[in-house]
Amino acid sequence: MRGVAVACAVAAVAIAAALALRSRARAPEQPAGGVAERRPAAREQPLASPPYDFERLPAALPTEHHEALLWGTYRPGVYAGVKSRTYPHALAAGMMWPAGRPGGTPSPGGGTQPFALRHECSQEDGLTYGYRVHDGRSLGEQTIVDPVARVRLHTTYVRVLGGAAADGADAGEVGVDEWALHVTIESLDASEPDASGRGGGDASGAAGARASVFLYAALDSEVDVGDGGTADGGGSSGGGRDEEEAEKGRAAQVSGTGAGMGVGADGDGVNAEVPDSPQLRVFTRAPGAPAVRASGELRGVGCFALQISGAMAEGGGDGSDGGSDGGGGQLELREWHSSRVLPLATLGTTMRALLEAGGGSLPARGADEGADEGGGDARVLVVQLSGVLPFSAQLTLGRAVGGASVGAATPGVPSALLRPGAVRRAATVAEARFNARFDDAFGLHDATLGGSPLQPAQLSAAKRALSLLLGSHAFMYGTSRVRDARGAVSDARATPLFCAVPSRAFFPRGFLWDDGFHQLVVARFDAPLAADVLLHWAALVQPDGWLAREQILGDEARARVPTEFVAQSRQVANPPTLLLLVEALVARRRVAPAAEAATLDAALAAALPALERWFGWLLSSQSAAALPARDDPAHATDADSGVRSSSAAAARARAERLYKHAASRVADGFYWRGRSAADGRLNAMTLASGLDDYPRATEADAAERHVDLICWLAAGARALGGAAAALPSASLRSAAHYAELHAALVRALAARHWDPDGVQYADVGRTTNDGRLVEHVVIKCERARDAAAGRSAEQLEADVPLEKLQHALRAARSPCPRSHPVYLYSLGDGRGGLLTRRRWKGRGGAKVTFVRHTGYVSLFPLMLRLIPADSAALGATIGALTDEARLWTPHGLRSLSRADPLHGVENAPGDAPYWRGAIWINLNYLALAGLHHYATTPGPYAAQARAAYDALRVNVVRTVLREFERTGFLFEQYDETSGKGQRTRPFNGWTTLVLLALAEIY
Repeated sequence: MRGVAVACAVAAVAIAAALALRSRARAPEQPAGGVAERRPAAREQPLASPPYDFERLPAALPTEHHEALLWGTYRPGVYAGVKSRTYPHALAAGMMWPAGRPGGTPSPGGGTQPFALRHECSQEDGLTYGYRVHDGRSLGEQTIVDPVARVRLHTTYVRVLGGAAADGADAGEVGVDEWALHVTIESLDASEPDASGRGGGDASGAAGARASVFLYAALDSEVDVGDGGTADGGGSSGGGRDEEEAEKGRAAQVSGTGAGMGVGADGDGVNAEVPDSPQLRVFTRAPGAPAVRASGELRGVGCFALQISGAMAEGGGDGSDGGSDGGGGQLELREWHSSRVLPLATLGTTMRALLEAGGGSLPARGADEGADEGGGDARVLVVQLSGVLPFSAQLTLGRAVGGASVGAATPGVPSALLRPGAVRRAATVAEARFNARFDDAFGLHDATLGGSPLQPAQLSAAKRALSLLLGSHAFMYGTSRVRDARGAVSDARATPLFCAVPSRAFFPRGFLWDDGFHQLVVARFDAPLAADVLLHWAALVQPDGWLAREQILGDEARARVPTEFVAQSRQVANPPTLLLLVEALVARRRVAPAAEAATLDAALAAALPALERWFGWLLSSQSAAALPARDDPAHATDADSGVRSSSAAAARARAERLYKHAASRVADGFYWRGRSAADGRLNAMTLASGLDDYPRATEADAAERHVDLICWLAAGARALGGAAAALPSASLRSAAHYAELHAALVRALAARHWDPDGVQYADVGRTTNDGRLVEHVVIKCERARDAAAGRSAEQLEADVPLEKLQHALRAARSPCPRSHPVYLYSLGDGRGGLLTRRRWKGRGGAKVTFVRHTGYVSLFPLMLRLIPADSAALGATIGALTDEARLWTPHGLRSLSRADPLHGVENAPGDAPYWRGAIWINLNYLALAGLHHYATTPGPYAAQARAAYDALRVNVVRTVLREFERTGFLFEQYDETSGKGQRTRPFNGWTTLVLLALAEIY
């Protein structure tokens, strides 16, 4: 099978020459920040300011930028994972390890601990983990502590490109592109600290214990999932891809032979013309051989080779002496590979079943019906490495870049990262570069907190916060499921996305408003990386301007979301936080080095038209202004929505008409769509706002006007105006237009949302501010039975006041609604009592007026710097946020006033309060940004703003860093009373804004 390497060598020379010619003739068609494997048939170009579709958009960034980001830890949802930024086929790698034994392990408290295979990050696993250092490109190092398996794992991802760590500086240079995923596994001893600095518990995992770790490489091919849908999900998903393309997808392989680790080449590594079916050939391994090897080719990567090996503790550093005897016995390797289609989302389940059947070991080669014996073609290769602790394991991959020949692919030539100590040396160099860059970006050595210099532990935590965020970036590819205005659900065309995810354990997918906050932090450290993310989001903007607020792309992401929550509604918006990123990048380009400034200019110019269409959709779709029926978005047809390429121009023309109408009627106000009284909760949810259960008007209808929404629009107009001024030739509209729109929105904010009696900014809606909470009992009712029809009666859950229920039952009357008049029973709460819901009982009828809830929504005009510096409203707003009876706590600003009747109240049984008192770091950061602005702007409230700013910064930063030191985690939110972290962990998303607050960067 040595012919595979020879074929790669011959092909690479031709590919390099072809690429050299094609790059001169077709440079504008450079594909993506994932590299596309195939280009779709030509389509009609969209009219008016393209959107860049996902094949063309990243052409704005240079080839070396994409080359530097080709590989990374782009699978944050697993404990350790690497992936190529290519599509629709990608090469993915990762790690698993067992906790317990098949059949169960005796538990100290009695009973058994079930067998588990650690793979996907899960809060329920109870592990401590997270990157100690990660630079977003070439380095990621973490420690994982598993108290059940009684092991500690140290993982290191390192990449060397062109002879240097991949930071883009040497990308494209003739040389070798290599990366390694190295893991050291050792016993968890009580005397040694875990990842958070605490002891590890009992020492039952003493030295001499045996353990296993699994390393794997697999093809991730999203070719069979709804790829035949439409550009925006509005049309039918039937048909799929044509049969020829489908067959190519099914033929994608991982295939091997030979004795040595080598590298392959593909010219410059971008868009190489290798066969449509990726290849990985697993080499036949002699019994007892110390490594498993494979080679292959993948479009966008070219020819490559990989090796999985291990070493005992004394055996030789970074896994180069995989079978050496370190005094603790021989390290055993077992391999399993299969040519079956095996989605990454099911890989862990498949491996667990094999281990359960094999008593903890992979089956012998050929023992599994779907496995292949010896070398051969495969889609997935898994290697189990077992031995006496401690030992190490390593997956190493290499390829040639920059036009090099593939002579280095000859089996037997060692890789640089397989040499003893090579991974550690490369990681040390990359970490030194990270530290220098961090110091330059954030300048924390000169920072103070509460008048004192930062402590070493605080500086260390700040670096870890950035590392945790950079290590949360994901590359995904797949279809979005979309619900149109009529409720029909279909699959959109498959697309890629590069973004940061909020939580590796709980939210490993793309969230629109979260990522705008994430990239504010990233942009300060690595602005081109943040610009790349911005381009990927901009590429998803649809012809009419809609952009889904949640991106659940690929089988790994979709498998972790309940089916009912997968579809994204085309009527629902999300705060445009990406426009805050636009502001930050425009500011950065003014001070960046020339090469970086050119990259940012190119990215902004490419993204602006799509982002402007998105802003236009947001302004028009959420406007309260009355529209003619034919222009109402709720009446849009598939043709109007740009489902077919021939209708894209019509969709854009209609969107422009709607935008102009809404822009001329900003005084009518705006409200978030998607809120419905039919959701049955105490106060209808406002998911579009991102603030979910934050209290709004008691009745959800078209009379509502939302203050946070108009603030987001005003801030968005300001950001786009700044971009238009900086890059006038790229913008659809002039800076003057956006300045005028911004001023109109600020006037409307003051006129419509300032409540002079409540002395605060407030929503408007049909509501009853005066009232009380009453307990309702949940009952089960049904329609009258139709015995003649032989059908079961339809049942319904309802709730009634306890007094009404008691009175009805005493009078032998039904307490049920007329639609379902037969009372069956009252529901229990599982604790011996009745299940109850709280309802708001207003005094008097509801009327359209100010909605008087003091909380984050009241502060948005300050947060987004929309209040004139000399306005009395500014002083009143600062007074509200510093009032301990309302929003101020020693740990940060609570989300809802302590005096509010809905403070801390669940919205439905089992629905814990979310934005009803807890402290959220993203909006505390915006409050700090607003206070800092007013503290440094001349005006009568500057001193008041300065005092509030200084105190709030200390409170927020100390709370987050103290909890991080105590637990090793950043949290989704913090308790308003104790300051302790709560809900999702790790939450390495917008909580990392604490780093900007520490550095006073706003």
